[in-house]
Amino acid sequence: MIAGLFFLLFSEIYILPVTLINNYLIYGFVFFIGFLTAVIYIFINKHNINDSNEYIFIPIRSVLSVGLIVVFSFLWINYKFCDNNETTFITPIVNNFINKQRVGGKYSSRVVYKSGFKINYKGQNKNIIWDSMLEDSIMNNAKEIQLTTNKGFFGIDIIKEKRLGVFIVSK
Repeated sequence: MIAGLFFLLFSEIYILPVTLINNYLIYGFVFFIGFLTAVIYIFINKHNINDSNEYIFIPIRSVLSVGLIVVFSFLWINYKFCDNNETTFITPIVNNFINKQRVGGKYSSRVVYKSGFKINYKGQNKNIIWDSMLEDSIMNNAKEIQLTTNKGFFGIDIIKEKRLGVFIVSK
């Protein structure tokens, strides 16, 4: 179970922000694989389960371990073994926002602000987040984002480079 949570943390930090896939699809796949594993486990070991509470904890353990490990493996293979053909396109910005994250431990933590832009990519909304906070004038005047993507191993696009198209209006 701890390994599954580690894989979730790693994929949330490094792989998911550069993968152009719907997050609800990922979470649905985690729960589907986890519950499928739980049903198979309960079917095989139904004579060895003594307590009725185990019927509750087996699906939870399966989702947090097997489901997360399988989805992490899927995302990592898609990310690591992508092709070398790069595609560059320009997409307009739908909305801009500020992403607020709390970083640190239990007793000492700080808030990190990052600039983000919502784009419409192949019919789905995707959030593109920069690693730092951009100035307000840049965020408000940004009109488009130039993305350089590669096709992943399973056909899911991966962002290799992102550039912000800013048109400063002279006063």
